[in-house]
Amino acid sequence: GYANWMLLLAGGKSPGGQQGVIPSDGVAVFQQWNLKDEDGHWYPDPLVPLSGPIAVPCLENRVPGQQVQALYVDIWVPHRTPPGEYGGTLSLTANGVPPVDVPVSLTVWDFTLPDALGFVCEMNGYGYPKAESWEGALNLHRLAHRNRLNVNIVPYSHSGNWTVGPMGMEATGRGKDMRVASFDGFDRHFGPLLSGSAFVDNPRAGVPVPAFYLPLYENWPCKLADAFTFDQTAQHVDIREDFTQAYKDGFVAVCRSIAQHLDRKGYHGTSFQFFLNNKYQYAPEMTFWLLDEPMFRDDFLAIQFFGELARTGFKDCGQVTVDYRIDCSRVQEARGMMNTVDTMVFSQSNVREYGTIARNFMRSYLPKAPGGARNGWEYGGAGSVASQPIAPRGWALDAWLG
Repeated sequence: GYANWMLLLAGGKSPGGQQGVIPSDGVAVFQQWNLKDEDGHWYPDPLVPLSGPIAVPCLENRVPGQQVQALYVDIWVPHRTPPGEYGGTLSLTANGVPPVDVPVSLTVWDFTLPDALGFVCEMNGYGYPKAESWEGALNLHRLAHRNRLNVNIVPYSHSGNWTVGPMGMEATGRGKDMRVASFDGFDRHFGPLLSGSAFVDNPRAGVPVPAFYLPLYENWPCKLADAFTFDQTAQHVDIREDFTQAYKDGFVAVCRSIAQHLDRKGYHGTSFQFFLNNKYQYAPEMTFWLLDEPMFRDDFLAIQFFGELARTGFKDCGQVTVDYRIDCSRVQEARGMMNTVDTMVFSQSNVREYGTIARNFMRSYLPKAPGGARNGWEYGGAGSVASQPIAPRGWALDAWLG
């Protein structure tokens, strides 16, 4: 794992007489870069890799009256490092003054963090930052991976466009004969994330991303407008009766096609997610319900319907893991209508207000009865740069404790 704020240049002697050395090539030094908020106050936010001398005040950052520059130091402690006390020296040199050596120490404990994440800290997003090439997107994943985080990008928009272009695969055929025409573009862009080959130079080398959105949603592979008709007579009390059979068959067939491909490629280390994110108020011609943050009965029934299709399509998917994920801030309204959801992502406030109901879903990483939610996550924000930095740590700990 990582030790922070320490630069260790040599090994020491661990208890029991064992010799251990923490290599200096695992050291990375970062400059805290300051940003100005809307009120004119300066706060450290991004960490910029530092590879050479630095001036104080920093001429590039241009903080008025700057007299102190903070540096952040990471050091990777290899898994097989014997436990014990390690010492080293931090050497500081500056123009016109004698060098200063500062002794530093590090305690290595007798346990090792596993390479595969047992607790997913996810950075959910709705599009990649602009970059000159796809390598820029991969670098975002590499940065998160290095810090035991996961970047997960919703690949579609409310309007039905692909926000992640390579996800826009062509689906051919109709009904039970519908298939994905080609996975070549998908594998070329996302295969390195799913095989782990994108991370060969990271400390957790070769470990694939823990969670990854699939391109499935209510308008792919089938178009909702062509497949659903509102019952104007109000004779149907359940909207699931108003979908065409071709839509249902096509959705299931493509789910099966995707599962078979993922299994053939050996993408077995990632939990794939079928995620519904759209709301009718943003594009009423594309989506008829609140599939994200459901509120009304028909919203929950629609979610239940898509879960039934997904469970049928992914029922026999070999060693591939596919979870049906829904974000919900009104768990008290579900009343059993979301029992096809595998990963329920609650808002922090909903968990606090309806803790007993939420905890029924929040038995994370424990087996649940068939049809029940297996995972319970919390979503929220890390706050502004002016907020207390301890808050995200407390949130993660609170979510872990359930």
